Amino acid sequence: MRKFLTSPYIVFIIAAIWLGERYLIGVLTHFNASEGSKWGVLTHLFWILMCILVAMIRSHQNRQYGFVQLFKNAAKYGVLYAIVGTGMVVIYYNWVSNEMILKQQQDIATIIQSIDSPEEYKAIVKDNPALVKLSADQIKEKAIERTLLFTKTSSMASLGGVALIIVAMIYSLIAGWMFNMFLFKERK
Repeated sequence: MRKFLTSPYIVFIIAAIWLGERYLIGVLTHFNASEGSKWGVLTHLFWILMCILVAMIRSHQNRQYGFVQLFKNAAKYGVLYAIVGTGMVVIYYNWVSNEMILKQQQDIATIIQSIDSPEEYKAIVKDNPALVKLSADQIKEKAIERTLLFTKTSSMASLGGVALIIVAMIYSLIAGWMFNMFLFKERK
């Protein structure tokens, strides 16, 4: 049982825990995308750290020491979690919650209301000189396109996945260095 708890398969269980946790966050925030997404990201960061800790425990069990070996093990677990965690984000937003669809609709309604008078159009053009050549309808259209792009599950998954992988690599570097310097000293 102890070997299983430190095997790479535990990462899948941790990612499933994240999915359950994210659903609970959704319930507690009444499926408010802006509030729930912040907590979802924070829990991802926490679980990446836990996966790296499991990797360090596994390295200690196998007596694999040295910065390079510790970094490789930490990165393996961290990146694996980032990939599986990104899959859980897709599952959450496609099949568990419709909060991104609601956010899209709210953002589009806000865009449409924000440019419904000539005074508002003039204020937007004054703040953004690059928009002078566009009509109010064209500005609305571009803003709606941008909103749809950034609230699509595929966009969120690709950007979030890359960010999680980068964070996992940085955490792995730090963990490899810290565990090598302070905890795992090779016996001579």
